[in-house]
Amino acid sequence: MQVSVEPLGRFWEAEEYHQNFYRKHPEAFAREMELSGRKKVVAIGEIGLDYYWTKDNKDKQIEYFKEQLKLAKKYDLPVIVHARDSIQDVYDILKESGIKKGSMHCYSGSLGMAKEFIKLGFKIGIDGPITFKNNKKGIEIVKNIDLEDILLETDSPYLSPEPNRGKQNLPLNLIYIAKKIAASLASTGTPSFFVHPAEASHGDLGMITNDDVIIAISNSGESKELSDILNYAKRFGIKLIAITKNPESSLGKLGDVVLKLPSAKEAGPLGLAPTSSTTATLVLGDILTVAMIERSSFSKEQFNQRHPGGKLGSVLQKVSDLMHKGENMPILPLNSGMHETLLEMTSKRLGCVGFVDDNGNLVGMLTDGDLRRCLSPDILSKKAYDVMTKNPKVISPDAMASEAVKLMNEKKITNVFAVIDGKPVGVIHIHDCLDNGVV
Repeated sequence: MQVSVEPLGRFWEAEEYHQNFYRKHPEAFAREMELSGRKKVVAIGEIGLDYYWTKDNKDKQIEYFKEQLKLAKKYDLPVIVHARDSIQDVYDILKESGIKKGSMHCYSGSLGMAKEFIKLGFKIGIDGPITFKNNKKGIEIVKNIDLEDILLETDSPYLSPEPNRGKQNLPLNLIYIAKKIAASLASTGTPSFFVHPAEASHGDLGMITNDDVIIAISNSGESKELSDILNYAKRFGIKLIAITKNPESSLGKLGDVVLKLPSAKEAGPLGLAPTSSTTATLVLGDILTVAMIERSSFSKEQFNQRHPGGKLGSVLQKVSDLMHKGENMPILPLNSGMHETLLEMTSKRLGCVGFVDDNGNLVGMLTDGDLRRCLSPDILSKKAYDVMTKNPKVISPDAMASEAVKLMNEKKITNVFAVIDGKPVGVIHIHDCLDNGVV
């Protein structure tokens, strides 16, 4: 598609034609190319290739894409590029075109290809999907490319961030950056919550006490919505951290501490939509979070307490959280016979039995695999210590469950006993770890 923009007061008009439209109406493509040359156009886009929705007209899409790139090059304009299931073709065409400026809109390719587009002079467009919990590819890209190569986009009215996924997207969804900062602090031991400035004036100020610290965020520092919060902070002596690009603004002057945002221009052809400033604010919020973690000596165990659910909680679980203990632990005296051993193994249903000496120390272990390997007509006449594995591998109950998985994988076993001072206090099975998301 091709978008041309023309000023109309403080508004901008966008004319949009999808590549499928050109396929059905080729004369419109030629007419729009001519019109674009006469208008005050600041960029050409969204253009590109889409093999996801339209697989039967690749040749035509490529033809139109190349013509649009020629137009952009003729007028020295940046391009906003759409590439869905067509990353390699888009890259090859852009490289051949010689165009050195633009953005990869709503980028969904790999980190490697992102770096190749950056080498061509393109920004990587990051949209609402970055907030989706399973978007590991997007998170990897953001973490591994420079801040100056990222272009924040809303893609309004589409691709709303969580928790508005599936709803109409709006620029006001950028408030989720402030919510993310509060959530990061709260999850790492600093109680925090988000207060919307418009709602603060209607009762939500009551949530803020004298023991709190307010982090107020405003790019200009002159947002009228903040006035009631600032007055409240000064009236009740509540400490104020100001995050703003302008330390001499109203917010900057009232702040007990001022964290200055870099004076970078907003990204995009217009330089108006909050992009660079919101990204810098998000980074600054993460820096504050890390600083608080270091200052409070926040531990993995404390982190786990605040993340009992989801992947984070499962990764940080201990052996003691998952192990079978007490009456559920298959344990017998060392001189037990095979008949007792089989009954214990069958009733506890863990595929193993541990054996202790007169002092209660774990001295051996027998698994169902061991039994199969030593089957003989006289097996029931033997004692457990005749066939058990002596001095089996053990683990501490305070060890991370992931360590137990590593041990079992390395030793090719499915159970491991947890011991304290040589005495068994539980047993963990590989299935216990897998069922609880520990991999």
